[in-house]
Amino acid sequence: MEPREENFNQEFDVEMAERGDLVEGTVLRADVDGLWLDIASKYDAFLPLDECTSELARQVQEGNVPTSVEVVVTRTNDDKGYISVSQKRAAYRKLWKDVEEWEKSGEPRKVKAVGADDKGVFVDLGAGILGYVPASQLEIRFVRDTKKYVGRSLRVKILRVNRKRNQIILTQRQVLEEEQKERAEKAWLRLKDSDVVRGHVSRITDEGVFVDLGDGIEGFVPKDELDWRPIKNIAKVFRRGDVVRAKVLSMDDEKKEMVLSIRLATPNPWQLFAEKHNVGDVVNGRVLRYLRGGLLLLVDRVTGLVPAQEVSWKRGAKVEDLYKIGDHVKAKILRFDPEAQDLILSVKEALGDPWENVERDFPVGSKAEGTVVNITDFGVFVELAPGVEGLVPRRYVSWKRFKDINEVVNIGDQVEVVVLGINIVDRKITLSMRDTRPDPWEEVVKNIQPGQLVRGKVVTIIPQGVFVEIADGVEGFIHISQLSIRRVDDPRDAVSEGDEIVAKVIGIDEERRRISLSVKAIHVDKEREELQDFLSQQGEDKFTLSDVLGNLLGREVSF
Repeated sequence: MEPREENFNQEFDVEMAERGDLVEGTVLRADVDGLWLDIASKYDAFLPLDECTSELARQVQEGNVPTSVEVVVTRTNDDKGYISVSQKRAAYRKLWKDVEEWEKSGEPRKVKAVGADDKGVFVDLGAGILGYVPASQLEIRFVRDTKKYVGRSLRVKILRVNRKRNQIILTQRQVLEEEQKERAEKAWLRLKDSDVVRGHVSRITDEGVFVDLGDGIEGFVPKDELDWRPIKNIAKVFRRGDVVRAKVLSMDDEKKEMVLSIRLATPNPWQLFAEKHNVGDVVNGRVLRYLRGGLLLLVDRVTGLVPAQEVSWKRGAKVEDLYKIGDHVKAKILRFDPEAQDLILSVKEALGDPWENVERDFPVGSKAEGTVVNITDFGVFVELAPGVEGLVPRRYVSWKRFKDINEVVNIGDQVEVVVLGINIVDRKITLSMRDTRPDPWEEVVKNIQPGQLVRGKVVTIIPQGVFVEIADGVEGFIHISQLSIRRVDDPRDAVSEGDEIVAKVIGIDEERRRISLSVKAIHVDKEREELQDFLSQQGEDKFTLSDVLGNLLGREVSF
């Protein structure tokens, strides 16, 4: 006769497992559906594979059956003769307890990212529990691409826990910030004034740039400490990410603020320039900008000024027409003071004095071409070469009479000239425009003689008479007394400028280049012929020709 159940349990001190109990089970055997366990209860316990964590299920399927498993009782199954248990729930319960302890400790742990959405990353905490790291908590700086973290290990700590919703929010950012702060404190202690450090430009402002030195330390470089030369637009010289060297100027331990100088971390270019160059040297420079009609050049990391008068030998040359920003040019050092950071240069001196070869390039008597650069009352200035000008005196502008030189030539005209003389000491060249053509006087005087009638145009009227152009560049003069057989008090009463008249040549002075004309002589000749005919008819003994002409003209006439 078998003992009663209660007597059996009392005899062997066996307790009945209750639902929700967490117990340690010894593995009795394994089959395709799960594991049979001895949990020191009246009945054996059965652990289905689907109540195992994925890791345990994989071990069992691979034949690596553990000797014991911690499980939670889910159902007693008295009528079936076994107890149902779950290893998954045991792991879940244990994990939550571990999470509580983790949260209390505040320590970071390493976890693996198994998934991501647009707002953050999911990490595997085990037992089917996922933690979530928001994008804002992944790094110190905000992260946009969360998917790149899938498969990577993260070092996180618990930010907050919601057991009711089974939510565990994690942060890697706090871990990184704390580590950074610790490194920054150690790094700060290592730094001291005058140290030269290396970093990259992190921010740019109108007042200067911020330099990230790493380990969470950032220094500020004021605008005046960026370079040895003045910088007008910082953004044109520096960009974010640029790697720079800087010298520590000051440190505020309390505020953890640091002032740096990029300028002092590099050799003084003015001193280096002074070691390499002297006044009179010719150097290579690059055009930085135009300045008051001159140029600002960058030469060996220092800036030099080319005054307007030192840019070119060419008169009135516009610097914008000669050089572009960025052009490379040679310049001669005229003045240099490294202490005052003053450098004066001359581009034209570097090119050489154009007057050195004037006598060779423009010998006296030769013809040349040039550009009219200025016109004055006394003549015309012609540029023969950059920096070489000559004067065409007024009388050498044209063979033809003119009132205003602009009637003959204008500024900018290309003209041909003859070199009449050179004065190297005073840098003067005398030129002639008119001598590029034959002297019309010589041709005219060959073809006219006193007594000959000529036709011309009145070009100038003066109180003493009028000038008549009888050929291009050749004029004759009619005295007021020779304008008419009648008395003339004002030449304008007899003729006007532009009138075409016929006059008689009454004199030629080749030495003084003068031709005297007369209108009156033509009338006298005509009247003389008529009177001669009349006297011939009357008889010469009654009147003489001199008497008659003298009475007509009101003066004595001799022949």
